[in-house]
Amino acid sequence: MQLDLSGETLFTDESLELDNSITYLFGKNGTGKSTITRVLKNQFREDFDVRVFQGFDSVVGSENKLGAVVLGEENTAIQQKIDEIQDQIKTLVSAKEDTEKKIHPPKEASNPNLWTKEHLANQALDDTKKKLEKLYTDSAKKIKSIKNPSVSISTYNKNHFQADIGKAAFISEDERAQCINTLKSETKKAPDVDFPSIVLDKIIDEVNLLLVEKIEEKIIVGRLEGNAEKQEFARKGLHIHKPGDVCAFCGNIISNEVFEELGSYFSADETKSYQERIAKCIVKLKAYKDGLGRVIIDADSFYPEYKEQVRELNEKYLKTVIQYGEIFEKLIELLEDKQKDIFNSHEKYSITEDKRPYKIKDFDYSYRELLSKNNSSDLEEAQKAATEKLRFDAVARALEEGNYERLQSDVKDQEDKCKGIEKEIEEIKKSITNIERDITNLRGQVVKLQAETKNEQKLALNINQKLRAMVNFELEHYEDYDHKGYYRIKDCETGESRPVTQLSTGEKNVIAFLYFIEKLNEIGGVSENKPQLIVFDDPMSSNDDTMTYLIVDQLQRVIDSVKRSDGKMVILTHNISFFMDVKRSYKDEFYQENTVLRLEKKAGKTATIRIHNKDEDVKSAYGNLWVELKSLYNAESISADTMLNTMRRIIECYTDFRGRNKYKFCEPVSGTMYLLNEGSHGGVELSPYSGSKLDALKMFCECFNANKDFSHVKYYWGGEIGELVGIL
Repeated sequence: MQLDLSGETLFTDESLELDNSITYLFGKNGTGKSTITRVLKNQFREDFDVRVFQGFDSVVGSENKLGAVVLGEENTAIQQKIDEIQDQIKTLVSAKEDTEKKIHPPKEASNPNLWTKEHLANQALDDTKKKLEKLYTDSAKKIKSIKNPSVSISTYNKNHFQADIGKAAFISEDERAQCINTLKSETKKAPDVDFPSIVLDKIIDEVNLLLVEKIEEKIIVGRLEGNAEKQEFARKGLHIHKPGDVCAFCGNIISNEVFEELGSYFSADETKSYQERIAKCIVKLKAYKDGLGRVIIDADSFYPEYKEQVRELNEKYLKTVIQYGEIFEKLIELLEDKQKDIFNSHEKYSITEDKRPYKIKDFDYSYRELLSKNNSSDLEEAQKAATEKLRFDAVARALEEGNYERLQSDVKDQEDKCKGIEKEIEEIKKSITNIERDITNLRGQVVKLQAETKNEQKLALNINQKLRAMVNFELEHYEDYDHKGYYRIKDCETGESRPVTQLSTGEKNVIAFLYFIEKLNEIGGVSENKPQLIVFDDPMSSNDDTMTYLIVDQLQRVIDSVKRSDGKMVILTHNISFFMDVKRSYKDEFYQENTVLRLEKKAGKTATIRIHNKDEDVKSAYGNLWVELKSLYNAESISADTMLNTMRRIIECYTDFRGRNKYKFCEPVSGTMYLLNEGSHGGVELSPYSGSKLDALKMFCECFNANKDFSHVKYYWGGEIGELVGIL
């Protein structure tokens, strides 16, 4: 059970763990005991039947009267049934506690349970998530530090990095260089290029028509017939010479008749037209070749993202230009040969598919497509895209270096493990809920059985029995004019009745205390199906010294009852003697089986301190006397006489606290006058004590044993005292 103190500014602690059924809490006035009581009441009223005792005013009604309480009368048959059901409830409560131990923090680390398993699994999950978080943070810092060029905004952090993970992608070194060049680029406009309009098949067809065409001779010159070389020789000589010249070859004078004969032979219209067609075709082929060579594709005029494509296109084009040049050279050669032999048909030119070059119009199309993209590009957008590519590549590299996929897999495995454990815990919680339902049903049966034994007078009888021989009054039941039951005080000597409010402060507190305890067993309460949370806020005031034994005894009975149930009990006190006395234990196991705390106030704030053993527990001046006695006994140089004074002071404190006579306390043990003698300055004159320290200690312990409170000695001295003095 954890008490939430986060809303209370008085405390340094955010919460207070009350992990056992009984909690003892010591704190001086002003340290926050009443605040803790208030928080207990408000925080747990939904799950518990919270009962709070804070003195007389906390139990009287608005009319300053003690309202009647319905208790059960003795009925053997019904009580037997109730006892049987209570045994079943006790078994179920024990089963519930055992089951809850599986899902609550174990008291010993050496006994791991499902809570431990869940805690370790969650811790492992947190550790893995922290590794992921570190990866995100370190990677974001690294990416933010990248400069020349920068790939992120100046405020880039782990949240930005996580958002980029889904877009992470590696890029090649060439892509990286291209992105960097884009970021360094300025606005570029590539020039338009005019590619020659060349259709190779059409050109070849045109040339082949000229090659196969045959010109018929109009004038027959026998000496030239059938000999192309002679015809070419004569044609050239006709252009070189004029009538009357000496022939360069034969040395004869060229007559007018020969000159006119050859001129007629070569100047026929058809022949002249054919020669002109060949000449024009040759000129056209040379123009095509020259036009292809004049085309310049400049890659530097393009943005980096297009440069590589432009370079590839240019390389391909230059190779094609060479191919076309070779073809055109060949066609020109064939036409020139044809010029020399126009009167005969020549073979056609053909090209195989594997040697056919690319079409020029395809280059024109590809270039214009790149040109359009480049000249319509938005440099700002292109640079933004380049920055993102570089950043996403950096993210991908950071994820790879940080083993991101493995960490993600580890997180998923741990999450699946945690979910599996949570499922187990939920099943256990369902089991606990079922047990609680069964307990509630059984409690309901007890209530029905108790209803058959209702009696308002029983409370007064029970309290009177406890107070008999201690006070001169008793509690009596009465009804007012509305037939409502109340309790009042009746003087045992005069028989007069009066309201409880007329008692002394100490008497009122004791009556209120006993009334509160009896009311815990009331039949017909509104919260009977809930476990009780009983809170005693300073149950013993300074006016109750004479009732210490009664109050402690009654509290012990309530403690035993709570331990047998699934309820809780918290005792808060400022009285150090009462705090030590009510615990009634010296064993270390007590501090594990119960929650023992003290409140300590420093600088206006209260800290809650858990007490784990007797040595850490609160000690009074009385407790220091016991420490002193044990030290004197163990000191070899100290005589028995020195011990006696400390023993006397212990006995006086003990008997005063319990309202007893110190002489009667020592009376059952002979020789104890030494324990009561106050020394050489007063008291009964005695000879010096001649016994040993052990003899004195035995006599001292026998006094407590004779008064049936040797456990008190064990508590303050230690368990070994019994064997030492022979009292087991």
